[in-house]
Amino acid sequence: NFDLVSFRTISKGASVLTPGDILYVRAGIYAESLRNAIPSGSSWSAPVTVAAYSGETVTLRPGAGVDRVLHFDGAKTQFIVVGGFILDGVKVGYDVVKITYSDSKDNHADHI
Repeated sequence: NFDLVSFRTISKGASVLTPGDILYVRAGIYAESLRNAIPSGSSWSAPVTVAAYSGETVTLRPGAGVDRVLHFDGAKTQFIVVGGFILDGVKVGYDVVKITYSDSKDNHADHI
């Protein structure tokens, strides 16, 4: 149970999540890009959720040289909920959010 645990980065907090868990992120500006940093849930009944703490402003603002703010890529990247963030892509090279798609269901992210 991680109810009383705090981490310095969203990536670290997300790394301990399992299906059905929720990570609430406290107010601040986080200089992070989250590329496949959030583990998959197992269904919509047990997604993995990463969200801003109620009533608080959370900004993801990665530094220069990063391709994306959020990137979901690859097989079995699924059932993930992200909510309440400001995604600042002013310094990113390509997209603010990318959900990789492929004709092969076994090779793309889905249910994000």
